[in-house]
Amino acid sequence: MPEKASNGRAESAFPPMMMPFGFEAFMELNRPALTAVAQMNGKVYDGLAAMNKNWVAFVNQRLKEDLAMPQQLAACKTVQDMYGVYTEFFQTAYAAYRRFVHETPGFYEYFLNATPVEELQRLRLGSRPSRRRSGSKQIEDLRAIPWVFGWTQSRHLLPGWLAVGTALEEFQRPSRRSNLALLREMYSLWPFFHSTISNIEMTLAKADFKIARQYAERLAGRGVGKRIYGMLAEEFARTCRMVLAVTGERRLLDKSPVLQRSIAVRNPYVDPMSYLQVELLARKRASRKKQSGEEYDKLLYAILLTINGIAAGMRNTG
Repeated sequence: MPEKASNGRAESAFPPMMMPFGFEAFMELNRPALTAVAQMNGKVYDGLAAMNKNWVAFVNQRLKEDLAMPQQLAACKTVQDMYGVYTEFFQTAYAAYRRFVHETPGFYEYFLNATPVEELQRLRLGSRPSRRRSGSKQIEDLRAIPWVFGWTQSRHLLPGWLAVGTALEEFQRPSRRSNLALLREMYSLWPFFHSTISNIEMTLAKADFKIARQYAERLAGRGVGKRIYGMLAEEFARTCRMVLAVTGERRLLDKSPVLQRSIAVRNPYVDPMSYLQVELLARKRASRKKQSGEEYDKLLYAILLTINGIAAGMRNTG
């Protein structure tokens, strides 16, 4: 128990902390560190202030556009036509997508061979197997995530744009000038349709069919690979052409220069990993009879590293 002093207060068992020098000396000694902390806090506050300013400007602009939308739509004489066009567009694209995927001979085999979807099963992520029924060879049993992931790895990015070009072209065919004007009006006035076309445009910009051709030629076989790659490349070019016609741009993402520049800067770092992945997959599949051993494990490990690298570089997985 601490002893009580003569004034009745208990004395501490520990001596008071003593500063070996004055406050001014302490401040002078720690001035560099305190200055760095103050500067860092200033940068944080400046960043928060700039973020708040940008956010307020964005909200104000968005509110102005939303408030102006009823007047714009009221002046537009084709509101019902817009909904009808989108319904027609969706139905045509859906039917064309099913023709490509389900009715093209060898399409599923092309997917299995020209993408690393089989190797994705060896990644230690995900809570469910890639197929609903183990060992199934039916496309209906393949889950959505490996379907999108596989096409992204091989730089096709097919689920984000396939059949869109066909649907837009078929809609324009009866009256090209007036129907194209209607699509541009929808793109300008209808936020939902604008967002749909913008997402398709971003996917097209991220796809690279020069690299996809390497997956087709090296991994899918000459016959099936050449036939299906040619079909997909034709549809890809058609979709790019039709999307640019709707947006009025000369190049993809001209209206989103930051994203356009980001993809252009990022691709040179991702492309070598894609070429490396093609070579590693070709070596692995050339030695299918030998599915074990140290060399096989090293090869599989290298493939999984390229999968992680490409997913990080593309900013898309599935």
